[in-house]
Amino acid sequence: MASPVGAALDLLGDRWTLLILRDVFPTGSHRYQQWRDDLDISDAVLSGRLRDLLASEVLARQPYGDHPPRSEYRLTERGLDLWRVLLAVWAWESQWVAKSPDGDVGLRHLGCGSDMVPFLACRGCGGPATLWDITTEVSESGWRWLASPDVPQARRRSSSRAAIGDAAIFRRETVSILGDRWSSTLIALAFLGVRRFTDFERTVAVSPAVLADRLRSLTRLGVLDVVPVSEHGRRKEYRLTPKGLAFFPVVVLVLDWADRWLAGEANRSLEITHRSCAAVLRPGLGCGACGEQLEREAVRFHDRAAPAPAR
Repeated sequence: MASPVGAALDLLGDRWTLLILRDVFPTGSHRYQQWRDDLDISDAVLSGRLRDLLASEVLARQPYGDHPPRSEYRLTERGLDLWRVLLAVWAWESQWVAKSPDGDVGLRHLGCGSDMVPFLACRGCGGPATLWDITTEVSESGWRWLASPDVPQARRRSSSRAAIGDAAIFRRETVSILGDRWSSTLIALAFLGVRRFTDFERTVAVSPAVLADRLRSLTRLGVLDVVPVSEHGRRKEYRLTPKGLAFFPVVVLVLDWADRWLAGEANRSLEITHRSCAAVLRPGLGCGACGEQLEREAVRFHDRAAPAPAR
């Protein structure tokens, strides 16, 4: 049976899919023609990605016209639950990626009325959840599907032409990391302690040439650093930089979404324990201003130049 981790990375590890989802949340694009025009995407690629999102039950068709019959695409509960991933991506980009020239976008918590940057939190105890405060166990199926994704390589190549633009979220650097199946897998493995080229090669069923290319890309983006580990520098390791370590909330929330929506309790890919409360981590997001746990309806993106609404 397919690992939910593998299924989630197969779905989200694609540039076009991320850009379609990006446009659903902040701008409310729901119609085929909107995506085709805004993304400058071919009919074949757009139809294929929408089929994937429908099959994964992230989107659902909803009729809106009878003459002729027309449908638009709406987020399901499963799709709406990706909101935490999008906010975590925005939080990472706000610190590590150059701002869009189109304007400075802020995130407001309606509960306290403040602009804020969310942090990864434990929904059980309410406290922050950091990389240094968790332990992780990966199931056999989780390792297998991280290593052997059943994804046609042609699909990966077709996504490289995505017109990313300068939107407020999912900018070019993020799409290069999360929107590539192999790059996102390597980041996940780096958080699980894989460091050497030979260890990546043994763990991931990918050609050495592709592996070397993705590691070079992640190093160029400043997410990984090449560190010598022997006296003469012949043995080297790939270690997460501060920029790479800051991607931790995105990885945790993607894996949590996969296990909650694509798996049952008997097929969970991994178990993360929050040491502060000694319980299985149920990751959420906290408000960086007041500390309150965030709910989807209580956050809004906005133009910082616009006045704050009256409370």
